[in-house]
Amino acid sequence: MGMEMMGNLNQQAKMAKMQQAWDMKKSGTLPIMGKTGASVFKTLAPEKKKTSDAEVKKRISKIKTKLKSGAKLGAADKAFLRKHAPELYRKVLALEKEREAYEERLKECKTRDEVEEAKLQKKGEMSSTMKDTDPEFAMIRMAQMTAAESEAAPSVKQKPWRYEIEQEEQQEKSEAVERLTEKELENRRQEKSREEGQWAGREEEAFSDERFKDMHIAAIRMMPSSELSDAAADYTKGQAAYQASAGMEGAELPEAETKKEKRG
Repeated sequence: MGMEMMGNLNQQAKMAKMQQAWDMKKSGTLPIMGKTGASVFKTLAPEKKKTSDAEVKKRISKIKTKLKSGAKLGAADKAFLRKHAPELYRKVLALEKEREAYEERLKECKTRDEVEEAKLQKKGEMSSTMKDTDPEFAMIRMAQMTAAESEAAPSVKQKPWRYEIEQEEQQEKSEAVERLTEKELENRRQEKSREEGQWAGREEEAFSDERFKDMHIAAIRMMPSSELSDAAADYTKGQAAYQASAGMEGAELPEAETKKEKRG
């Protein structure tokens, strides 16, 4: 009877151990035997979870370091953030848009003075929001904006300073005035030359007219009285024709001079 009871107790103990082992398996714990033979239970599931969190934190730390260096994130990094750090993921997307817009703004500036003004404005914006921003992310934002400036640098170097444009405009105005002055002087020289030519022509015409008149008067004096009237008439006609061809229409031989020659 006693042996039978002992057998039942042992059977019940085995069943209890098997049930306990099954319960531990479902809960994620396994028995580990120590040197003394006693069972030591170690919870493996919580330890596995801590390792997973550590890996996530380590990966996120590497991503932040990459952002602080001014680098852009690849698709794999952004997918990891979307899954394990959604808030940081949203911030990174907004930061990417800000960086692209800032870089484009620097490239569109007309002068390097405008570029410097844009940089000062961006620094002012970041300083005003820094107190309301996570310090670590503020560093990331600063690094990303600095990287945008570096990306735009080749385009910025080709832009002139404002004073260089003003100097060029002043030079163009001076050259235009100089060309205008030279043209005006040349026009004046040509006009003066034409005027001198006209005066020379008039003097020559007047001289020729006087000689013509003197020669006819001398010829008339040598004519007989019978031919004087006809000669005077011919002289008057010839003189009128000559004056008309020389542009001196309306000038006539003085009547007194004609009568004097007739009396002579």
